[in-house]
Amino acid sequence: MSKIVLLEHILAHYQKDVFEKLLELDKFDFRIVSGDDYKGIKSLEGDQYVIFKYSDFKIRKHEFYYLHGSFRYILNERPDAIICTGLDLHLIHTILIFLLQRFILRKKFFWWSHATFGNQGRFGALLRSFFYKYSNGILSYSLKGKENLKLMGVNNSRVHVVNNSLNREDYGYLNNNIFVTRPDRVFTVLFCGRITESKKINILIEALGILYNQHNFEFKCVIIGDGETEGLKKLTQVYDIYRYVEFPGSKYGHETYPYFLNSDLFVYPGGIGLSLVQALSFGLPVITTDNVALHGPEIELLRPGLNGDFYSDNSSNALATKIIEWKNRQFLANDEIKRVCVQTIMDFGYLPEIVTSRVEVFLNAEFETLKSDSE
Repeated sequence: MSKIVLLEHILAHYQKDVFEKLLELDKFDFRIVSGDDYKGIKSLEGDQYVIFKYSDFKIRKHEFYYLHGSFRYILNERPDAIICTGLDLHLIHTILIFLLQRFILRKKFFWWSHATFGNQGRFGALLRSFFYKYSNGILSYSLKGKENLKLMGVNNSRVHVVNNSLNREDYGYLNNNIFVTRPDRVFTVLFCGRITESKKINILIEALGILYNQHNFEFKCVIIGDGETEGLKKLTQVYDIYRYVEFPGSKYGHETYPYFLNSDLFVYPGGIGLSLVQALSFGLPVITTDNVALHGPEIELLRPGLNGDFYSDNSSNALATKIIEWKNRQFLANDEIKRVCVQTIMDFGYLPEIVTSRVEVFLNAEFETLKSDSE
């Protein structure tokens, strides 16, 4: 059985199902290694994980991190392959482990990456290209990532797209009947995510203000999440829509079901990531900014006019127009829109069991090649 180390900077809660399914694979002995706390975000806990502690230091304006014990762990365990999620030059231990695994132990090293160009200047771009090219292969979150890697000079035959996923409990259609006919009620707009300035929720409130004050548009808006809410609440008062906008705070897992099930449209004015997957899984079309540089790889799921739309970035008027358009579409074909939303997830394979299966296929091919070469 081949020993595989999955080296994570943090064990994100939304990836728990993928981690558990990797640990259950028959042909591979997975060890999942991570830090306990990274930038204030705590890892999943459990005896099935190998957890170390970070230290950090600054050089000029850059902050670097080192995961104590990780290098020695690799040296002692000598895994047949390492999969490292994310290529971040600020994570010093990942760079040292890459050099150890590839050039000293001479074993396989793979990146599992968004495969973006990064914002580290020309020298940083050259380093990223080096680490990608001299790995044994790359698992990409999206087709766009694969295209980026090709532009960096990476042979596409070494890139395998596995996509991304949430835990199964976060998928609406897997846990609820999303086609239940609800009694007549007011059209409801939903946002769910961390509330920060970059999410541009002020644009959503301004758009709703335009709809209410200029179009007599009836609505309810629910903004789920913790963060910078005081300024947004004041903005609802400016537009006299405070009676129609609710801030229930943070909600997780099953707590979110009633909000998604009783909404008609999901609006995420800033750059969106896996929230897109969750919204589509409840059959909710998604409206987000047309500034594609802000989005995560999951944006490939959005099909304008079919399961959502883009609005002109930072334009509350444009967003207001899109909200009206989608209310009219749903009035005519709501169930069909829901089916398209869910089908998109299945077509792209954004489910934990499919992601795990694609990783397994990739590793099987890599180790079959290694076996053939040795024979």
